Amino acid sequence: MVLPQEGCLLRIFIGESDRHEGRPLYEWLVIQARAHGLAGATVLRGLMGFGANSRIHTFKINRLSEDLPIVVEMVDTREKLETFLATVDSAIKEGLATMEKPRSASIGAPTPATPDRGPGWYDGMVVCMMSHLDALLALSEIAQPDYTRAARTGVPEVILADRKSIAQNLAIAAAVLEHEGRVILSRVSPDLLTALQERFPGQLDTETNPTHPAPPATSPATVVVRRDHAHRPRPTGGQVGVLTAGTSDIPVAAEAVVLCRELGCQVQTAYDVGVAGLHRLQEPLRTMTRSRPVDVLIVAAGMDGALPSVVAGLVEIPVIGLPTSVGYGLGGNGVAALLSMLQSCAPGLAVVNIDNGIGAGAMAARIANRAATHRNQNQAGDHPGKTGESGWR
Repeated sequence: MVLPQEGCLLRIFIGESDRHEGRPLYEWLVIQARAHGLAGATVLRGLMGFGANSRIHTFKINRLSEDLPIVVEMVDTREKLETFLATVDSAIKEGLATMEKPRSASIGAPTPATPDRGPGWYDGMVVCMMSHLDALLALSEIAQPDYTRAARTGVPEVILADRKSIAQNLAIAAAVLEHEGRVILSRVSPDLLTALQERFPGQLDTETNPTHPAPPATSPATVVVRRDHAHRPRPTGGQVGVLTAGTSDIPVAAEAVVLCRELGCQVQTAYDVGVAGLHRLQEPLRTMTRSRPVDVLIVAAGMDGALPSVVAGLVEIPVIGLPTSVGYGLGGNGVAALLSMLQSCAPGLAVVNIDNGIGAGAMAARIANRAATHRNQNQAGDHPGKTGESGWR
C-alpha cells in the first residue's frame, strides 16, 4: 500500500488495560484503521509514563500488572485521519490524540516515480507499520493462546507451527513469551527457525536429535524460546526413557524429549534399536530398567511398528507406543505401525496417534512426575515401584 504524498501521522495515547467491545482498545483501533482503509497502523508499548490523571505507569519487574502506556500510530491523509478520529472518539474514554506531518525516508521496495520524488521512493514508516499490523491481526483474529493451561493441567500449550504462516507463528510466539516467559513450538520449518532466530536472538533451544542440537536443513525442529534463564524448567525427579526403532523416527521422538525435559523430567535416549537388529536393544533396556531405572518408556517406531510390543513384553513399567509416519506402500505413513501397536497382545502398552510426539511426551511426563512425587514422599521407606524385579535380565 502506498502512502499519499501529503501524508500525516496520527498518534493516540491510551492505557494497556483500556478495552472496547470485549477486546483491548489498541487492538480494536488497529482493526478499525484497517477497515477504514488507512495506509498503515502500529502499536507501541511504553516502559513508563503518565496521562491526564497523573497516575504513573511503569514496567518494573515487581509491578508487571501495572497498566502500561500504549501509543497507536496511524498514517494517511489528514482528511482521512480526522474522519477516522471522529468515528472512534466515543470508544476512547480517556486518552490523547496528536497529528503531525512525518518526514519520509527512502527505504524498502520502490513505488512509481512522482513529480517531486524520483524512482525508488517509499515511506519506510508504512513498511514497519504494516508488518506490525499483520502480526497483530493474525493473533487477534485467528488465535487465542491458552495462557493458563500449564497452571490447570501441568502441561503448557505447544504451538503447532505446521500449516501456519511465519508471521502467524511469530505473533503467537511473542504473545505467549510475553505472558509466560517461555514458548514451545513443534514442527518448525527451516525458514521459520531462521525467522525465530532473528526475532528472538540468543533465546532459542532447538532439538531434532537431542545428541545433535543443530537440526538438519530439511528436518522439522522442536523449539523452545525463553525470556531468560529464570524460565528454565525446575527438575522434578521424574525419569523418562525414549527409544526409537530407527534413525528416521528421531524427529518425532524429539518432540517427546523436549516436552518431558520442559516438564522437569530427566530423559535417557537410545536410538536405532529396532527389531531388525534386536541385539541393539539389550544394553539400553538394561540401563533404563536396572542401573538407571526410569518411570516410563516412550518407544517410537514406523514401518511395522513392532518395537513397542517387544519392549512392553519385557519390562514392568508403563510403555507408550509412538507410531511414526515412516514407511511406504500399503500401510505406509504410519498406518501399519499404529494398527500393529493397537493390536498388541503385550499388556501395559498405551498408544498415541501417528507422529504425536507431544502427546506421548505429555503422558510420559505426567506418569514420571507423579512417580517422583511418590518417591519424595516416601524417602524414609522402601523405594516405590520396586515391588518386584523387572522381567528383563
